[in-house]
Amino acid sequence: TRVRFLYCRQLKASSYQYVSHELRSPLARLNIALELCRQHAGEQAQKHLDSMALETQRLNDLIGQVLTYNKMDAETIKIQKTKFDLSKLVEEIVEDANYETNNRRAVIRLNESIVLTGNHDLLRRAIENIIRNALYHTPEESMVEISSAVTILDGKSNAQITVRDHGRGVQEEALSLIFKPFYKIADGDERHAGAGLGLAISEAAIRLHKGAITARNAGGGGLIIEIVLPIDSPASPQ
Repeated sequence: TRVRFLYCRQLKASSYQYVSHELRSPLARLNIALELCRQHAGEQAQKHLDSMALETQRLNDLIGQVLTYNKMDAETIKIQKTKFDLSKLVEEIVEDANYETNNRRAVIRLNESIVLTGNHDLLRRAIENIIRNALYHTPEESMVEISSAVTILDGKSNAQITVRDHGRGVQEEALSLIFKPFYKIADGDERHAGAGLGLAISEAAIRLHKGAITARNAGGGGLIIEIVLPIDSPASPQ
């Protein structure tokens, strides 16, 4: 039975690699063709080529998100865990987000020292998706507030991360749906809208750590997303 399980797991991993190759290879060839066209294109044509390159990059990003979500959503996946400083990770994500958006609209209100056992890369992606989503939806003149603290639940220590924006919030009936893959809230600006996978990837990563993620509307407007992670999580077998 164990041999059969390991074979199925290896077969699924090979399938992901095959799909990734089959989807990304045409994009790679398309990028090469675009660069060759640039060498002979006039100024007006360059604008169209830039637009094509942007759409190609978006498609490549979408493929990566779909494959990441499907891989994390697999029942047999096991993740490697190590001990690391979660509060330091939050600081790095906020610093990077502020630098890339060329502003200081993400601010840490509280960042209690937390060391837990988990997968550093998966949790970074989960928290980063939430903070970037909050920055996208909050008005330019407002701040995204982030806090982290240790809480006690059923006698066990947990890390709690809270991200609050000051946007329009979410309709109550949609609060349970925003973590579903490809679910998007219409905001009237489809040019910069994502594919609806960012929060789904965050939810899958948190679930793999035996944690929970919830969303609720803030009293003064905006959305609050809360992550709860067990601190004393045992390392997964290799």
